[in-house]
Amino acid sequence: MREALKRLTAESLVYGLGQVSGRVVQLLLVPILTRVLTRDVYGVGDLVLAYTQFVVVFLVFGMDGALVRFFYQEPDRQARRRMVATSLAFRVGISLLFALLLAALARWLTPAIMGSSAYRKYVAIGAVTLPFTLLTLFANDVLRVTFQPWKFITLNITQTVVTGAVSLWLVLGRHLGVAGVLYGNLAGDAAAAALGLILIRHSITAAFDGAVLRRMLRFGVPLVPAALAYGVVGAADRFFLQRVHGLGAVGVYAIAVKF
Repeated sequence: MREALKRLTAESLVYGLGQVSGRVVQLLLVPILTRVLTRDVYGVGDLVLAYTQFVVVFLVFGMDGALVRFFYQEPDRQARRRMVATSLAFRVGISLLFALLLAALARWLTPAIMGSSAYRKYVAIGAVTLPFTLLTLFANDVLRVTFQPWKFITLNITQTVVTGAVSLWLVLGRHLGVAGVLYGNLAGDAAAAALGLILIRHSITAAFDGAVLRRMLRFGVPLVPAALAYGVVGAADRFFLQRVHGLGAVGVYAIAVKF
């Protein structure tokens, strides 16, 4: 029992470190980015990231909880690999579908959610980022259920470093403004998605099981309303601030909530 508690404590610290590292880098980037980005521009980037995160929460479809719920009930390693592969196929398919849909509808969506069609390009970048974000989250889920904390922290640190480095290069070196921030986020998620698939390759097999998918969705879909409520809480503040006080207020608020 004592050894189990020690292992739980050690692995919890590692998982926590992986998540905290991203927040630390975000804080370090704030004083640098705010020197070259206006409040309005910073607000645009934060709005796009907030809305993208809202869509991500929805597109998970509760499959993260379903994986934890059923993974250990599978009779053998091959069945577990089949479950992971099935979940991966679903996530790739649904994320690509929604990314294409959002990119196609960006012309009409942008004025509604951003207040101006001038920001359509940034919404499109957010749409392209979606599949990579979902793949990164999926890899994190698999590394958790297979008890690989050091691979988990490697994945998260890689995502953080690439995002920060590319963002700084594009904003400071290439002078791309808010597009540089969003492209940096895209680059970080893409790198993490690629690395994540490499790290979990032994947990995947070339198989798809419709019965397994239906079982996971029956468990996960009822969790979607709660996930949507969580996403609304995370994005509604920016939405109302932008409507009432403008993008500059969103930029100031985005900086404040990071501390």
